[in-house]
Amino acid sequence: MTPRRLPLKPGVSVDRATEVLRGLVDSVSGALPPGRDALTLRVAYEDWVDRAGVAIRNITDDVEIRRMFISEAYWRILELASAAAIRAYPLINAELERQKQDLERLLTDLIWRADRIALASGQPAVLDTNLLLHYQPPWQIPWPAILGVPAVRLLIPLRVIEELDAKKYSDSATLRRRARQLLPQLEAKLGDGGKPAALNDAVTIEVPLEPEPRIRPADADTEILDDSREFALLSGQDVIVVTADTAMTIRAQALGLGVARLPAEHRREREDPGGAATV
Repeated sequence: MTPRRLPLKPGVSVDRATEVLRGLVDSVSGALPPGRDALTLRVAYEDWVDRAGVAIRNITDDVEIRRMFISEAYWRILELASAAAIRAYPLINAELERQKQDLERLLTDLIWRADRIALASGQPAVLDTNLLLHYQPPWQIPWPAILGVPAVRLLIPLRVIEELDAKKYSDSATLRRRARQLLPQLEAKLGDGGKPAALNDAVTIEVPLEPEPRIRPADADTEILDDSREFALLSGQDVIVVTADTAMTIRAQALGLGVARLPAEHRREREDPGGAATV
């Protein structure tokens, strides 16, 4: 399967990764020498794969990405002998062009994600489903005062929106009501296509979306934490996960993400008649 996303190695900037990918794309054109004998072409191809592998290992720890050059065609090319010269060039050139297209897709996606990061500023804070259901709506909370920063960028992963949508059919009447109230309110606060929109002079809110169908783990917390960690790597900023869930707190801390909890005064149960709701 062709990799579609480049997870950056910690400490690698978007600019550095972009530079490496562009260099690899450009290097394909000169990878094969004018000579057409199979051995010369095969050695040149192997040299390119080795250089490309080293370059990729310098910017990502992702195993799938690091293995992208060792394809089925790669093993066929290694078996080429001088007698196969007539079919060596078409086979090797086609494989290099395929690798070039894969690298271009990774580059395009990385640039797209970097541009999305640049749409707003402020301390990134990821809100989980538990928090949105059991605490006041985000626009009623004094985020800069609570997080101790002058500006806050609220991020609500798409998976959280999907979980809220599922809660519209919860066995709990309280959770059904909250989800059905909150979703249209959130939609009204967001920019077009989930882009950042200002809640006030110091706070923006957004739902980051993907340009293509996304990988959707069975476990919602895994996807939310993956999104949070990726945002931190791409932006170079510390990301805070705001949650009231103990498991999410422990997992976020294990990934090196910041964690914050809202003061009890912002819990919804304080304003709901009939006391606390069950999850």
